[in-house]
Amino acid sequence: MIMILHGENTVASRWELDRLRSEFSGEVVELEGKNLTATDFIQATESQSLFGSARLVIVENYLAGKKSLEVPLSDLSAEVVFWEEKELSKTLLEKILQEQPKTAVRIFKIEPVIFKLTDSLLAGKGKQAVLLFRECLKNEEPEYIFIMIIRQFRLMQFYDNLPTWQKEKVSRQAKTFGPEKLSAIYRRLLEIDYKHKTSQLPGSLAGELEIFLLWI
Repeated sequence: MIMILHGENTVASRWELDRLRSEFSGEVVELEGKNLTATDFIQATESQSLFGSARLVIVENYLAGKKSLEVPLSDLSAEVVFWEEKELSKTLLEKILQEQPKTAVRIFKIEPVIFKLTDSLLAGKGKQAVLLFRECLKNEEPEYIFIMIIRQFRLMQFYDNLPTWQKEKVSRQAKTFGPEKLSAIYRRLLEIDYKHKTSQLPGSLAGELEIFLLWI
């Protein structure tokens, strides 16, 4: 198996990479693509596993920016996953598929509605945020939406070093809450995160987030 995970939605692609890693029953070898040579790749994908078991080779950030494929994808003894934090060019993907037609390619894009949701996080506007949250759930996992909500409230607390255009926008958001409310919101987000990770939420994460959005 050869799989390529790429695109700007690195949170979602990381989840998929972590899933593949955790579900693989053999040896997992991870390679950093920045200084990877063709020889390194060949040794990792064609040499025998130390334990005689199946091998999964994960290569991060190797393909982006390349105009041609620099490593062989045929006659591999291992399963290979390329993870890229940027979207790959159609030209390169076509060349890869010509050499190895069975390569699985998944692109992870950020849905524009997620930004509408984060922009809608204003004091007293919880009902509007819930509607956008439900729209986001049609294409995104609740965990990813949760991360984006946490990120936005973190920006509201620490916006001084943001670019001017973003600073003005986020500071206006922050002022609708005030510093005390923002601190309370952040504490509640941390509490939800802890309970979710320790399986202590009374219901689903999506349900908990709806309650949170109505509370703000």
